[in-house]
Amino acid sequence: MNFGGQDVKEVRELKYISPSVHEVTIKSVTGEVNKNGNPLIMFTMYLKDGSADDTTDFRFYLSDKAQTVSYSKIRHIFTKCVPDSEYLGAVASDVIGLGEAYDNILRGKSLRIKFIGEKYIKKDNTEGLRSLIGYPEFAEAIEAGAEYPVVAAENSKLVFDKNDSYDLKPLPPATPDLDSGEDALPF
Repeated sequence: MNFGGQDVKEVRELKYISPSVHEVTIKSVTGEVNKNGNPLIMFTMYLKDGSADDTTDFRFYLSDKAQTVSYSKIRHIFTKCVPDSEYLGAVASDVIGLGEAYDNILRGKSLRIKFIGEKYIKKDNTEGLRSLIGYPEFAEAIEAGAEYPVVAAENSKLVFDKNDSYDLKPLPPATPDLDSGEDALPF
C-alpha cells in the first residue's frame, strides 16, 4: 500500500441547498393540494454548479392567509428570471394548472437567492437545519432576460450572516416540563 499523493478534492462541495447565498437553477415548478386541502406551489431547485439530481423543494402555500406573502415571493423569483409580464400572464383555473404554467416559464432558469436557515428538532431528537426563502429582497438576476438587470457576484447585495437571528433562526427556548411539578419560576 502506498501513502500520500492521492488526487482528492481539497474542499468538500455542497450537495444540497443550505442556508447561505447560492446561485440555483429551477428544475421544476408544480402545483398541488396538500393533505390538509391547502393549495401550494412547489419550486424544486438545485445548485447551479451542482447535480440536477440533488434537489431541494421550497413550498409556497396559497391558502387565504398565506397567499399574499407567497405570491410576493413567487413574483420576486419570476422578476429575477423573466419579465414581470410573464408572471402576470401566468394564470390557470386551478393550482395544478398554475404550477404547469409557472414550470413552462421558469424551468431551467437560474438566479441568485439568499436562503435563510431555521434550526429544528428532528424526530430522533437531534438538531436539524432547514433552508427557507425569506422575504423580498432575497434574489438577484444572474442571466439576461429578467425584469431586472444581471447582478455580478462581486456586486451582489445579498449577504448571509450566521450570527444574525433573521438569517439563522435558533431553536426556540426550551419550555419547562409542566407535568414534572417543577417550573422555571423563581418563587
